[in-house]
Amino acid sequence: MGRTPLRLPVLGNRATTVLLALAYALVGSLTLRLVQAAGYGLAAPVWPASGIALALLLRRGPTLAPGVLVGSLLVNLPLLWAAPGPRLAGLAVALVIGLGASLQAVLGGNWVRSRLGPRPALDRAADILRLMVLGGPCACLVGATLGTGAQLVAGVITPAQVPVTWLTWWVGDSVGVIVFAPLVLMLLPDRGALWRGRRWRVALPSLLVTALTLAVFVLSASQERRQLKLHLEQEAIEASSALQRNLVRHQEVLQGLRSLQEVHPLTSTRDFARYTRSSLERLDGLKALSWNVVLRPEQLGPFERLRRRDTPSFRVFEKGRDGSPRPVGPGRSRYVAVAYIEPIARNARALGFDIASDPVRARAIDRARDSGRIQATAPIRLVQESGNQQGVLLLLPVYRGGGQGQDPVQRRRDLMGFAVGVYRFGDLLSDTFGGRDHTQLNLRLLDVTPGEGPVELASLGPPAASSATFPRAPVVRERFEQAGRLWQLEVRSPSNSLRDGNASTAPALLVGGLLVCGLLEALLLLATGVESRVRIELERKLRTSLAAAAVAHEIKQPLTALLYQADWLEAELRRIEGAPAAVQGLPSGPDQAGVLLPLIEAAEGVSCQARQVSITVEKIRDVLRNVASQLAPIDLTDPIFGALLLAKADLNRYRIRLETVGLEEPVTVLGDREQLQLVVHNLIRNAIEATGAGGGVRLALHRGDQAVELEVADDGPGFPQGPVDLDGLLMASSKSEGLGIGLYVVRCAVENHHGSLEIGRSDLGGASVRLRFPLASKL
Repeated sequence: MGRTPLRLPVLGNRATTVLLALAYALVGSLTLRLVQAAGYGLAAPVWPASGIALALLLRRGPTLAPGVLVGSLLVNLPLLWAAPGPRLAGLAVALVIGLGASLQAVLGGNWVRSRLGPRPALDRAADILRLMVLGGPCACLVGATLGTGAQLVAGVITPAQVPVTWLTWWVGDSVGVIVFAPLVLMLLPDRGALWRGRRWRVALPSLLVTALTLAVFVLSASQERRQLKLHLEQEAIEASSALQRNLVRHQEVLQGLRSLQEVHPLTSTRDFARYTRSSLERLDGLKALSWNVVLRPEQLGPFERLRRRDTPSFRVFEKGRDGSPRPVGPGRSRYVAVAYIEPIARNARALGFDIASDPVRARAIDRARDSGRIQATAPIRLVQESGNQQGVLLLLPVYRGGGQGQDPVQRRRDLMGFAVGVYRFGDLLSDTFGGRDHTQLNLRLLDVTPGEGPVELASLGPPAASSATFPRAPVVRERFEQAGRLWQLEVRSPSNSLRDGNASTAPALLVGGLLVCGLLEALLLLATGVESRVRIELERKLRTSLAAAAVAHEIKQPLTALLYQADWLEAELRRIEGAPAAVQGLPSGPDQAGVLLPLIEAAEGVSCQARQVSITVEKIRDVLRNVASQLAPIDLTDPIFGALLLAKADLNRYRIRLETVGLEEPVTVLGDREQLQLVVHNLIRNAIEATGAGGGVRLALHRGDQAVELEVADDGPGFPQGPVDLDGLLMASSKSEGLGIGLYVVRCAVENHHGSLEIGRSDLGGASVRLRFPLASKL
């Protein structure tokens, strides 16, 4: 008996696919808004859309998979498209995530359908467990693996983030299936009869608990964000102060160099190296110290000749448009050349460079000259830079006579040069925070001087979350003035957790609450399913009893008339048999007996068969009405042999190969002999009709410590392939050509005897019906 393919009443495949895509996109977008408000990315700790996809693909098959793909693209593509990096990579990641979601739903739907069918009633613990495990944790391995792998390859997440992302993704999809797939299944419009009386008793408590869990999650996440923001503000203040203190130490070195140059100018590379060695060894962030002398055009030649005595290759140069060094051009009023620089080994390329030839450096020179204080350049690429770091120069002017109290014009005349500190911003941050506990923070230093626009100087720590995938990731900004520039230090927490590695409790609360919701839902499904099955069974028994009563009434009326006519005919024939032959008008002697005797026997046979049919109808009515008041200790082999005797004619007519096992010894049960004989006879007849002429039937009696099992097996076509559901078969037998009241009568009789019935396939290749009855001594 095959299953009839089911269709949703209104929507076809195309419309359902579009509806699935829109539902997936809407629910997914709302979910992402919720979890990103708590600081999470594409891996949500709960994903209800996975439950929607599984439920619809379970009902309609893999033809709806494109709806899952499109819905996933609508959710993820806008976020990944706006993320930093190539847009083609964002498109590829969104496509792989969508394919993973589709494949996950297809696999989960197929696995569940193969075991429960397309319309699972979810009224048994095993069926509920299969749906939640196969469709949830098992199938969801696919989406989590593909989605996490695609983000890793595209650089959306780092290798260190893979375990947490994968686990969050897998748990989120699994919880989405466990909680929401049963809700969607019970709310489908073509499930009214199956879910009548169950829908709101399951859905309403589950939805209320889910809503409460989400509310607790939002409140917990908001509280954690506030705590994290306070923590980051404290970290930003401490980090900004540490950076400024470090720069003050560096400026003290420049102040000392200026004081020395004003009192006793250094005139040799050896003296400059001896003076600066200790400072450079003590301050790792300070990449170089230099003395830059101010020269007028007429001083260039003498200055170069003087320096070549110490450094033969010395020359004053500037950079051309292509970045290559070239001699300084004429026509300028001043030059600021690097006369000495240490350590010379890694800064030799800067020796002799005219920093006034670069407009950025020139503006800082003018500010330092006019103010008399340390001034920083805007972010620059150092002449000696071999990597990709931004650099900066701190310039402290040195005047003849100290330059105190002089007007700006006089200062320009007395300007000797500049004590310069050379920095690479990345090394400066590493030096400042290398010994501090900032491993869980992302630090980003920017130049935000008004009128010039923000420029990133350097960053330190784990990569910060993308603003596209984590739009509300907390960030704290601390601004401070440094040497005439305005710098800004940004502090982010890439892991969205509090300091010292304490994990966020919000996702744990969400997952725990939703798992409790899933458990509650499973218990409600089981409780209402058992109640529904009992109700349906009672309704079926009531309908069957009423139908049996009506059928019995319709049968007994003509049967009573038939019995009356048979009795009357027999009485008339016997009266005629006793009257004189002359009166009867019949031949006398043996000829009379040869005429009347067969008629009398026929009348007796009709009367006997009519009474037997009447008794059988009453027994069937008793079975269907759960009447088994005449239970008494009997030998179970007696009704079995009685049923075999009744079926002997059919067994011989169809040449059935009959095998009996275990009928040699008696076994005592409490039972009604007539009902049990009816049961066995019914099963034998079903087996004969199923196997056909020349087939094989086996009756086997197996004794146990607590019960005895009677098996009737045949080599016919057997029951339908797939899960065998006695309630689904209702009153079907194993015969291939039709339905009757066979198995239903058998089940009712077995229940009257406190037994159980199990159906399946036998080792003969056909159907197997096993009846278990408790032994009389165990009742």
